[in-house]
Order: sequence, then structure tokens, then C-alpha cells
Amino acid sequence: MEGTKPKLAFILHYYPFTGGYANRVVAQAKLLSKHFDIHLFYIFKKEMPEDQVDISRYVAKEHRLGQAGGRGGAGGEMGAARMALMRVPMMLGLARKVFTIGCPMPYASRISAKARGEVEAIMDKEGISLVWAFGIMGGMLAKGLKARYKVLDLCDSRYVLYSTLLKVERTWYKRLFYMVDRQFVRDYEKKSAGGFDVVAFISRRDGEEAGPDGFMVLPNMVELADSRPEKSVDLVMVGRWEYMPNFDGLKFAVNEVMPLLGETAKLAVVGPIPDGMREALTPLPNVEIMGRVEDPMAHVGKSRIMLVPIRAGAGMPTKTLDGLNAGIPVLTTRFVKESVDPDNECEGLLVCEGAEGFAAKIRELLGDRKLAERLGRGNMGFFMKLRAEAVEKHEAIAERMLAAARDREPRPG
Repeated sequence: MEGTKPKLAFILHYYPFTGGYANRVVAQAKLLSKHFDIHLFYIFKKEMPEDQVDISRYVAKEHRLGQAGGRGGAGGEMGAARMALMRVPMMLGLARKVFTIGCPMPYASRISAKARGEVEAIMDKEGISLVWAFGIMGGMLAKGLKARYKVLDLCDSRYVLYSTLLKVERTWYKRLFYMVDRQFVRDYEKKSAGGFDVVAFISRRDGEEAGPDGFMVLPNMVELADSRPEKSVDLVMVGRWEYMPNFDGLKFAVNEVMPLLGETAKLAVVGPIPDGMREALTPLPNVEIMGRVEDPMAHVGKSRIMLVPIRAGAGMPTKTLDGLNAGIPVLTTRFVKESVDPDNECEGLLVCEGAEGFAAKIRELLGDRKLAERLGRGNMGFFMKLRAEAVEKHEAIAERMLAAARDREPRPG
């Protein structure tokens, strides 16, 4: 139910998201709902995965775009764009994956004009003067809207994502898509500041490589771990393994690192793995594929070391924050280190080079429990600093929005 708080348009192109996106959106909605009546705008709604939190608990009112116009509305255009892409046989598999992480730029442009007009009409009717847009599509829907304060949270850079995927992707038509579409994305991200009071990225690297001048770094707000149980597992990896950068790191760990360790270390792999992808993993006695579990963080908490050998993607891997939060050493790549800890403040977020480098560091930490515990405590402190910074920055934006809500006239779009 709506109360007496100012109204805020929270604009997405679909929900719920999966993985880190879901965590970010839910945390933001939870914080913002303390200050505002959230009106959620979206084009289509996906079936709720088992392990996602329903954002609607923090929402005063939902507005699904394209409903009034039926098939001819914004939702109808989204469907038409998807079908147009799927008519090309060589793009069929890619299209399905693209739409799990967001609408590519050439198709986003087809729906923005009508959907934006619908958002504007609803905002006028409901008396909404504040906007929080998420992602490229959210930004396109919010572009040009008149509001007293507008925030665009691009989260991670799609340009950085596509650029890094080119380093690990081997399928030619996917590589072609990444090369072409990243130019559309880069142009949008560079010019995204126009009409917004704040443009935010989750990491400094994403903003520096793709964002406009004056972007803001807005980290994730991850909840503190409830408990830190006794350590009973040597190594853990957590992720949604259908996402190619995650699976690339998992293959590296299972097929190249773990054979070097033999019986000296065991790895628990947490998270759903599609059946067709398991065939790429070497069956090993020291690797347990656990699949989907009820509480992934509990498995992280009872592990001695987390592995995050990610070499592609964008933003800040949530799984890395989970390891820091659990107070255990995290072995990762320079690529991840640069996004999570660009100033090299966190001693326990350790960069390893190649399979031998990972194996050597695993042996060292498993053989020196005191060192592992010291690094883990440092990671916990670093995590709490990151989280406090994230909350402080979100609250500061909320305060500016509350002040803007008291102004008489909306600023131009």
C-alpha cells in the first residue's frame, strides 16, 4: 500500500534478474522503500527462479508496460524483436542467452519510444517526480523523462562484458555479435550522462572503460553473514554455471588445477550446472558437484578457501564478495582483483597466475591454517568497509532525491 512518502519510479525492462543482478536490485529496492513509495515499471516478467527474492515485497505499485496496447504495445514490440532475431538460424542459440542478460542495443531501440511514452503518462497520472533506472534498457526507458531527480544505475558495463567475452569465446557467430553489438553499447554508455543526475557503475574499471565523465561507483549492498561455522571443506566454488564466464573459470579449476592437487585438496562446486555442460568437466574423485543447494552461503562459510578464477565478464562478481563476507581467503585472477580491489587494499584477495599458481597457493594455505585465518579476518574487514561504503552512497543519493522531491518544478529530461 502507498503511504505519504514521495513516489519513486523504479524502472527495469524485466524482472526478476538472476545472480548478482537480482541481489543488487533487491538490496536497492529494500533500502529505497524506507524513503519512497516505489512504483515498479517493467516490460515483461520472468518466471520466478527458486533461489531468487521477490522484489514486489518492497513495491507499492507495479506497472507492466505495453498492457493497454495489447500486441501493439511495448511488450508486443519486444516479442517482435525477439522473433526477428530468432528467425536467423545461426543466431537462435545466442538469442536465447542474450535475453537472459538483457536486450541487445539494436532491439532495445525499437521499444524505447512507445514504452517511454507510457512511463511518462503513468508518472503524470500518479504524481511521480523521481526516477531510478536500472541497466541499459531502464536508462533508455527513462531517457527524456521530466523528473526532479534521475538516477541511472548501469551496474556493469555491457561494453566491458562483450570485450572480455571475445577473449574466451570460440563460437564464430557469437564473437561476431559481441564485436558488432559492443559498439552500440559503448556509444550508449559513453553518452548516458545526459539527462541524469547520477550515472553509476558497480566498479571503477567498468566506468573508466565505458562510462561518461563524472560517473559514480556504487558497490553492491550484500548482507553480513549470519554465522561462520567450523571449517570442514577445503575448497569451494559458487556460481550460476550456465553463465559462460563462470563456467570458463569452473572448467579451468576442475580440468587444470584440481588434477595437480590429487588427494591433498577437495573441491565442492555449488550451483546448478546444465546437463549438457557437465560433459566438459573431467570426473575427479577430489571434486564434488553439488548442484543447487538451499543455502549456498552456508557452504562458503564452512570452506577454508574460495576459488574465483574468472577471466571474463564485467562488474564485481558477487561470489567474490561472498568469500570475503565469510572471512576466508579468495584465490582469483588479476581481472577480478582489479574490479573488487583496484587499490590493492585486501591482502586476502589473492591473484594467482595459471594452474600451477593456483595449486601452489592452495597447498600453502591448506598447510598454514594460521595464515589462512589471518587473511580471512582481513577479508572480513575489507568486506565490511565495502558494504558500509555501498550503504552510505545509496543513502546519500536517497537524501538528495528527498530534497529534490520538495522542489516545486521538475527539471527537464
